[in-house]
Amino acid sequence: MPSLKIPEIFVANNMTNENWATSTSAPIMLAALYLQDPDHFKTLVPELHRYFLACCWKMKHLIPQKGLRDGLRGAEKWINGEITDEKFWKLEWIAEAEAFAFENVESPEEIDKLKALIATVDILKDVECDIAHQILKEAAYFTDRAIIYPKITSAPYVESLCTSRFLCSELLRKHIQPHFHGAPYKGPIDIISKVGPLRTASGKIKGPLSKF
Repeated sequence: MPSLKIPEIFVANNMTNENWATSTSAPIMLAALYLQDPDHFKTLVPELHRYFLACCWKMKHLIPQKGLRDGLRGAEKWINGEITDEKFWKLEWIAEAEAFAFENVESPEEIDKLKALIATVDILKDVECDIAHQILKEAAYFTDRAIIYPKITSAPYVESLCTSRFLCSELLRKHIQPHFHGAPYKGPIDIISKVGPLRTASGKIKGPLSKF
């Protein structure tokens, strides 16, 4: 279940076509899709997978590691049936290792390696090392989860992906175009309530994209 604040749940439960077209909160938009028809949300995995990958490309400046970028390209090829499951999992294993490398950075050698990586990211040049470390770590784990999204046990609604700071509302509109029927929901604020049926059509992936 989406763990949003009460006002956010209210907005999600009252989502309309007009609100969707102007919303700047991708987490609330995703929550609306899920809350208003959880069964239909399950059919959106291919579109959502492409969307999460596109969000990674949008903030590609925060994932300079070759292993993570190769994993993204591999996931796109896997979706299109261009590589085998075995090849896909090999690329994901390397991507996961890149993310895990941010854990337990303690030795002088590990710290120097981290600082060298941070130095390659222009947007983090004037950011404190600890904060830059956390940003790159979050970006790396978001990327790894995006790569394997359909294989995550909690899919289709994966909390760490669907509430991430790296989501883009404009990209979500490009990949999913819902149609909310009827008047906005006026009942109790209930995260499992359904407003009514909705239908979506997937858009085309656009990437690599501009800076996050």
